[in-house]
Formats: sequence, structure tokens, C-alpha cells
Amino acid sequence: MDNDLTQTFTPLTKGLEIGQYKIVEKIGAGGMGEVFLADDTKLDRKVALKFLPASAATNEEFRARFIREAKAVAKLNHPHVITIYEVSEFKNRPFIAMEFVPGKTLREILKDKRLEISQIIEYSLQICQGLAEAHRAGVVHRDIKTTNIVADKRGRIRILDFGLATITGAEEITKTGSTLGTVAYMSPEQVSGREVDHRSDLFSFGIVLYEMVCGKSPFREESDGATLQAIMQKNPEPVTRHRGETPEQLEQVIGKLLEKNIEIRHQSAEGVIADLKRLQYDSQQTSTGSVRTSKADDKSIVVVPFNNMSSDADNEYFSDGLTEEIITDLSGISDLRVISRNSSMLLKNTKKDIPAIGKELNVHYVLTGSVRKAGNNVRITSQLVDAITNQQIWADKYKGNLEDIFEIQENVSQAIVSTLRIKLTSGEKEKLAARPIEDIKAYEYYLRARQEIHKWEVPSLRLAEKYMLEALSIAGDNALIFSGLALVYYQLVNMGAEQEDFLEKSTEYADKSIELDENIADSYFVKGLISQSIIEGFDEEEALKLFEKAIELDPNHADAITFSSVELAMRGQLVKARRLAEKAFNDDPLKLRGKTSIGWVEMMSGNFDKMLEIRIELYKDNPNSPWLTMAMVHIYSYVGNTEEAGKLVVKLTGDNFYEKMARQMYYGVIGEKEKALQMFDEKSLISSKRDAQYSLFTAWGYVACGEYDQAIDWLENSVARGFANYPFLLEFDLMMKPLRSLPRFKALMIPLKKKWEYYQSKSL
Repeated sequence: MDNDLTQTFTPLTKGLEIGQYKIVEKIGAGGMGEVFLADDTKLDRKVALKFLPASAATNEEFRARFIREAKAVAKLNHPHVITIYEVSEFKNRPFIAMEFVPGKTLREILKDKRLEISQIIEYSLQICQGLAEAHRAGVVHRDIKTTNIVADKRGRIRILDFGLATITGAEEITKTGSTLGTVAYMSPEQVSGREVDHRSDLFSFGIVLYEMVCGKSPFREESDGATLQAIMQKNPEPVTRHRGETPEQLEQVIGKLLEKNIEIRHQSAEGVIADLKRLQYDSQQTSTGSVRTSKADDKSIVVVPFNNMSSDADNEYFSDGLTEEIITDLSGISDLRVISRNSSMLLKNTKKDIPAIGKELNVHYVLTGSVRKAGNNVRITSQLVDAITNQQIWADKYKGNLEDIFEIQENVSQAIVSTLRIKLTSGEKEKLAARPIEDIKAYEYYLRARQEIHKWEVPSLRLAEKYMLEALSIAGDNALIFSGLALVYYQLVNMGAEQEDFLEKSTEYADKSIELDENIADSYFVKGLISQSIIEGFDEEEALKLFEKAIELDPNHADAITFSSVELAMRGQLVKARRLAEKAFNDDPLKLRGKTSIGWVEMMSGNFDKMLEIRIELYKDNPNSPWLTMAMVHIYSYVGNTEEAGKLVVKLTGDNFYEKMARQMYYGVIGEKEKALQMFDEKSLISSKRDAQYSLFTAWGYVACGEYDQAIDWLENSVARGFANYPFLLEFDLMMKPLRSLPRFKALMIPLKKKWEYYQSKSL
């Protein structure tokens, strides 16, 4: 009989030995088989054993299809297709021994998190590369879906389960008109029972890609019948309705994959790969500011600094503070993309019209307003404008005294939420309603301090400390003020003005802030900065964990995102670093730091021309920036363009740590060794020793001076403090050429390579 259900089979249980394989546990089951994890006792490796279900083992059609899966996959040898080791039988029950991939299915990944667009493109390229190889071998999968795609711990994709595959030229086993496959992922050809070819796989992949972008299926309905009807007749909702920031090219790729007419669908996986690679390249260009390929997010906003309409110009701190607090409120809303304070403040007193601002920042909405403060009385106006249509969609005026400012601030934020129809979580509602500093006088001092902090100058930081302490004396123990003090004290250490005592103060106040309130992102960000600077007991993992916590609490925290990107690039985790640098730029497109972090990733990748191009573009837009002038002197000296460096070095007349590093590099490169070595004063060296990046810069300076032993000392310190980008030092770094033949350098590369390999294993 074809289907003898009376036949019994040996139970497949833990410890059962099947030739050289010993079953460990059952790890899956489906219509075409049961899967077990097993030990290969001969080759000492884990394998997956897939058995035809007992109920189907006596059915000749199922047995033939099962064997066909093995033959289909065994024909393939590709990094993105599961590897078959052998096909055999155990007591009349066919099984396949195949590669075991520890990781998650794409369905599990999508259930856990929403993928970034760059990650979606990367996964899609790998899937299509596997499909292209299968199609070239004449194999059509016929069941591409999220549960048949697995990413291992390093992010490498494998396509599984060719159980429904057809092989060109093989005998047709299934009956004409059968509709094999998983309903929600079927192509129109499968639904109608027509003959299928490789283009059916591309339609199914289009469904998978739609799910990755939108988080939902384009056709799934409440019943299988309704789903099949939708596949045949319904056009899916536009992806931008679910994800506004989707690049237009990606939307076009999805649309072409989901064409019901097979003749105008993508005709090959290679064609999809070409489109995705073009999109990937354009996205990278977008991240450097060269091109913008994505539409404005449906829910994206920039808060233009409120105008100070008060007669007293000193009240500028108040209008700026109100702007910053509204940005902070809105940034805590996960369903809203908010341009960070850094870029927002660069629009102060701008003459640009609303559509121009929206286009430049790639946002849909622009909030503007004005503040008039006279004594204890305040008057605030604000309006929300659709930057695409240039139409005002909400406006209001608020009058009151200073004690009402928190309520006014909350009302503005709530009005935006209501107008944009954003649904808040309970936690987001609590944050909007919070009153972090109850006393209005203390709050004013806090706002004044924040204004001084953002100047990033030592005298301003001293004044910020004074204002923060005044606020603290009035308000008493307060988490927000403690967090601000921690940042002030850290920055004084970072700029070389103070050292251990102030680092201890920064730590003390950051800890106090977290003890009082665990939900202030800045507190964890400062703790991350502090952890980078601790000389004794340094933990290179801690900083990233703290930055990640800050980003978790505030997804738009541009500084935490940027510093994370820099750290990851120094470790050689360049995919993650680039992803974060792109986010930093998208959230903070006008601020130097966002573009600079992209430049840093390019440098750590060995793309010096691209890095220099980004820096030059930035400097043209910001010729009066002292910080960028220092950076340009440093980088021009690094690449050997001493003529351009010499034009700018004359502007560096200050005595701060950063200027000394730039001058030291320049003087060393042009051969003025004595001048260069004078820059290595005790305070600067202490500051450099605290940081992996600064230690690398100091090593460059010593190389430029011909002091190779000192250079390797500083390289060793950089590596000890977390630098792990082995390919950069070994192959790309222009300053390392004289060191690479030295025994100490070679010895340093051995542990560095191991560290780099460790971080690569965690890179995705």
C-alpha cells in the first residue's frame, strides 16, 4: 500500500544512536519533517537531522519529495544555502543530515525588533544571493518565508527547507493544479495552480521583504481563503504608510517583486541584487549628505528655536531652554522622529522658509514659536506647519506666570501628539506630565547652566557649574540637576582643565542622579563617558552598555548614538558603527558631530578620500568653527597635505588640549620636532591616556616626530583601552608604515587580532 498507517517506527528520543549520529533533542517540526539536534560522533560537530514524519514515511509521493529536497540542496554549494551532509534511512524512515545553524529565524528576529533599513538591505542581499545560486542550478524553492530563513549569531543568512523544491528536468511528482506552499507566501501562479518557475520565489521573497520593512504581511487575512483571494486581487498598502522613512528605491523594488503579472515582475534574483546594491550605495551617499533618497517620515518633526521677544536679551536662555525641553519631551515618544537639539539650535534666527527646512532635514512637520518674558509673566505662541504643503495645521497662544511654564510646555507637546494622532504608551504619558524641577527659580538656574554647557568652553563650563550648584541649593537633591553637574565635571576633565577630583565628582553626581531617577538618559550617557576615562579598573564593555541604555531611554539621543558609533568603529565593528553613524546623521543632520562620526567610520574602514571629502564639505559650511579647524589641521597633516594644514594652523592660538594635539601633528609632519614635542605636556598626556582614540592620536604625533618607541607605548595604551580595529592598524593606517617592521609592533598585533576576531563575532 502507498500509505500503510499501521506500520510502526522506532521513537526518536534523546540519546538514540543513528549510525554516527546521537540525538540530543527535538528542535522543530513541520509538514515535511521533524528536526532533531544531534552530535556527529565521528566529526565532533553538531548537525540537524530531518526525518520524514512517521505518518508520511510510507507514502511514496512524500518519500520521493523528501529525497528530492536532499538532492536539490546537495546540488548547491553557497554560503547562504543550508549544507546537506548526507541522505539516508533509519529503519525505513528517510532522514537528511544537514548543517546545524545556531541562530534565529527571520520571523523570530522580526518579532523581537524592528530592523533598520540598512540591515534589511543587507539581509535581502544575502537571501537573493542564495536564491540566485539555487536558480542557476535549476532549483526553485517554492516555499520562501520568514521561518525558512535563519540568521546565525554573526548575521549570516541561510535559506532552509527546500522540501517543496522543483528541479528543472526532474520528473513531476505533484499533481497538476496542486497548490503546494505556505498560504500567506504563495505567488499568484501557485494559488491558481499554474506551472511555477524561479519568478515565483521572487514574489514570495517580495512578501518577506514587505514584512521586514512594515512589520506585517501584505496579503494575510483572517482566513486562508481570504488570503488567497488577496494574493490574486489585492494591491498591498504602500510601505510608506507603515514606515515613512522607507527609501523610494526600496519601495519600488518591493512593488516590482509583488507584481501579479509574472512578465513584468523582477525576472531574476540577480536583477534584484543589482537594485539592492544600487540602493545600498545611494543610502551610503545619503548618510554623508551627498544625496537624499528617502521621503520625509510621516511622523517627523524639527523644533525651530523659539524667538526671544523679550526686551531683555538676557532672557535668551529661557527661550532656548523652552525649545530644548520641548525637544526632550518629544524625543521620548518612540513613534515620532525628532531632530535633535544640536541641529535644531543651528536654525536659530534662520531666514529659511518652512518647506526649505523640511526638505533639508527630511522632516514632515516644523514647530516654530516665540517667547515673551517680563518679570514673572510669560507669553508663548507656537504653531505646527506641514513642511510639504506649507500649511499651518495647529497654533495656540499661552499666557501665565513662570510657575505655569511646565504646564505650558506639556500643553504644547500634547497638542503635537494629538494633532499627529500619535498613540502614547503609559510610560510616555508619564514622561510628558513629569515635573523634573518643581521650583521655578531652580529651573531658571538649570536652564542658564544648560546654555553655558553647550558652548563647550572652559569658562562657560565653570559658569555652568555655578548655576547648577545654585539650582541644587534651591531645589535640594534633584536627579536632573545631578545629571547636569555630572556632565559639567566630566567635560572639564575631557578638556584637560581638571583631572581625578573632578572625575570622582562626575561619578558621584551621575550615581546620585540614577539613584533618584532611573529614567534620565543623560545620566547613563555621562556614566558611559566616565567609564571610558577611568584609568584603573577600566572596563571596555561598560561604556557601550551605558550608551545603549541611554539610547533605550531616549532613542533620539544624538550624542549617545554618536559615541557608540565611534567606539564600535575603533573595535572594527564597522557595520554596526556605520548604522549608528547614519542614524546620528539622520537625527542630527546639521550638527558637525553626526557627519563627523560618518567620516570617522570611513577612516576606520580605510576610506581616507571619502573621510577627507566629508571633512572638507563640513569645513566649507562651518569655516568659523574652532573645533572643526583643529580637526582639519589634524587630518590634513595626517594625509600629508601640509600646505592646507599650514593655512589653518595659524588660527590655532589657544592652549586647550585639542589644539595642542592638532599643532603637535602638524609640527611633527613638517619636521619641526622640537615644537611638536613641546605640545606633549603633562596635562595633555594625562587626558590622552584616558581615551583609546586620543591615545591613537598621540601615537600618530610621536610617529610624526620619529619617536617610535613612545608611539608604540601609546598604541599599547589605545589597545588596552578598547581599540581593536586590527585591519586598520595593520593595513590602512598611514602613520603606521614606519612601525610595521618593528618587533614590538608585530607582537602587539597578535593580541589585537584576537580581540578584533572576538568583536567581529559580536558585530551583528
